[in-house]
Amino acid sequence: MSAASPAFRDQYAEQPTATKVKTITGEMQFLEAMAANGDKPVVLKFYDTFCRACKAVAPKFERMAQENPGVAFYQVEFRQDKPLCKSLGITMLPTIQIYQGSAGKIADMPVGPKRFHVAEATLAEVLNQNSNGHGATGSIHIPN
Repeated sequence: MSAASPAFRDQYAEQPTATKVKTITGEMQFLEAMAANGDKPVVLKFYDTFCRACKAVAPKFERMAQENPGVAFYQVEFRQDKPLCKSLGITMLPTIQIYQGSAGKIADMPVGPKRFHVAEATLAEVLNQNSNGHGATGSIHIPN
């Protein structure tokens, strides 16, 4: 039996899944992302490439992005953009922040692989408030 031709292999090779998470570099891109999304929830992940917890959270964050099509997801690499991270109050990695339109930042939580459920529950609460017509008011309960 002969080996498959390169064209055949390429046609049926597993294609990488397109990521829904966009990367922000710099304050201008951050402001543009906030403006472009209006009142839609925006979830930001702050990470570093050398952080083991950040690496463990990455696939969970990607899955959360795939499961929530009405939400914008972004990531900011701490080492590449320290001024933006510091201006947004990032003191621990990984951290997830949720923003929504005129309400601004409505949630800020350090997460790790064992505490990622906190980010998922917080986003679910934001989406629940939005679906009930209340919108985010800055009073999101962050579970323990």
